[in-house]
Amino acid sequence: MPIIKVRNGQTLIDIAMQTTGDASRLREIAALNQLNITDDLVVDSEIMVPEPDISYKTKVKVFNDVANLPASASNLGDNPIVEGVGYWTIGIDFEVTNG
Repeated sequence: MPIIKVRNGQTLIDIAMQTTGDASRLREIAALNQLNITDDLVVDSEIMVPEPDISYKTKVKVFNDVANLPASASNLGDNPIVEGVGYWTIGIDFEVTNG
C-alpha cells in the first residue's frame, strides 16, 4: 500500500484527490490511518493510501503535478489575520475626514 507525506494545507479530501483521483475515497483513507474525516493533518506525517482505480489515472496524474497539488485547509490557526471594514478601527486603520 502506498504511503505519502502530507503537505502544508492538505486535508484528507485533498489526499484522496491527489492519490486516487476520487474525493469520495477520503473515508477509506481515514479508516486506513485511524483518523476522522475532519481531523487536521500534520505536515510531513505519513499517510497510507489505497491504490487508485485505473479509470482515475488521468486525474491522479494532474493532481500529482507540483503545480496542482490540492491543499484546501485553512492555515489561519489560532490567530487569524482578518481584514475588512468589520475589523478596521477608526484612527488606526483609516481616518474619517470631512472632504
